[in-house]
Amino acid sequence: MSFHWVNFLHKRLHSPILICLLVFFAFLQKSYGQNDTLIHISGDTLVGTVKGIAGDKIKFDSRRFDVLTLDHDEVQSLTTGRTYMFTMEDGMTYIGRISPLDSTHHLIVRPAGKDVPVRLDQLVDITSYKNSFGDQFSGKIGIGGSYTSASKILRFNGDLLMQYETFKRTVELQGNSIITFQEEADRGLNQGIYLNYQRRFLGTLWFWAGKIGVEQNTELGIRSRIQATAGIGRYLLFRHSFRWKGTNGLSAIREYADDGSQTDSNLEYFISTDLNIYDFGESGLDLTASETFYVGITNKGRLRNRLDLKLDFELFNDFSLNISFYHNFDQRPPSEDAVRDDYGVVGGIRYSF
Repeated sequence: MSFHWVNFLHKRLHSPILICLLVFFAFLQKSYGQNDTLIHISGDTLVGTVKGIAGDKIKFDSRRFDVLTLDHDEVQSLTTGRTYMFTMEDGMTYIGRISPLDSTHHLIVRPAGKDVPVRLDQLVDITSYKNSFGDQFSGKIGIGGSYTSASKILRFNGDLLMQYETFKRTVELQGNSIITFQEEADRGLNQGIYLNYQRRFLGTLWFWAGKIGVEQNTELGIRSRIQATAGIGRYLLFRHSFRWKGTNGLSAIREYADDGSQTDSNLEYFISTDLNIYDFGESGLDLTASETFYVGITNKGRLRNRLDLKLDFELFNDFSLNISFYHNFDQRPPSEDAVRDDYGVVGGIRYSF
């Protein structure tokens, strides 16, 4: 509707409210065109947003029924008004919209390049393709605590994850902190902040990876450790609800002992594995396991290991219950009186945004 017609109605009807309503409905019509449409085998048409695909299930945020989890055989057709990034089992990634092709296939309509026919069960991942800078950010924040009366241990924990994701790369700002109080003992600190970078080779399961960070672990006698790593990795398994990747490379560290006895710099070889299992069903289960081994190059014979296990159960909306286990091992800790192992279990509530 042109400005001429808006001005005409304003003069004739003398109603600014009417003009506001016309503008609102024009905006609503444009917004509606950006919605996704799912047709159920019962014939019902659902309008909303595709939240994801995992295994034989599609998670759909419907205007009428909130968030639904449907099996593929319950879906007659799916048409997306928004642009998505579609990832296949072989690592191929396409950007476009999806629409029905025939009784068994859908078509990924690409703005640039040849359209791709697929079955819904061939899609490993479907995520909203975010064009604006702000929309490419997501994150999680969690907080928790515990108290053991027998040993009189009070513990607080918190974590933060900020993620910036584009078609080719992922940048993460990650932080965690565990503070332990115990009678007749010094305060225990296990905390760190890291900047992670990953860049995929398009059309493959390979990627570059890098990380810089600062961490502290008073149990292992580390007042601070500055670390920078670089390596190459590959997704070993890339399935609907199962992701497993491995990475190896070099790590440079500079450590400051908690007792002030020494400052040391080392070059290490590292190899790591990361596993993620998630369920779109009612459980909302999300399991993440990460383990990294470090082998000393300049400090020959020194071995380090870091293990992190995290289990999330969805409570409601964007809130989940989190339980985590961590284990850090250092064969040669920088402080002479420090222990070699530090491990524990923490829990709390996590919010995703």
